[in-house]
Amino acid sequence: GIGATDLIYLFCGSVDDAITENYEDALRIYHSLLGIENYSFEDFMVDFKVATLDYARWVFSYRLVGDTPEKFKKRAANVDVNMGYFRRHVPRIRWLLELV
Repeated sequence: GIGATDLIYLFCGSVDDAITENYEDALRIYHSLLGIENYSFEDFMVDFKVATLDYARWVFSYRLVGDTPEKFKKRAANVDVNMGYFRRHVPRIRWLLELV
């Protein structure tokens, strides 16, 4: 797959809020380290936006179906590291919604 897909999974699943608050900085660093001459940052951002839409489609149409604020609170209190951050941290869901 494309790196942009990996990044949206990483951002939603496991990084601190400080990283998502400045996600464009992280994307710029990642893109610069790719070292691909014919792949502009603007093209990379298009890929990231498409990956984000696809991730949001999966999250809201499948993964969070039936979830409630109470379930989020319970998962936040009893952290399972195998469960994505987006399933126990409401600000991360809000961040994802703002991206799409």
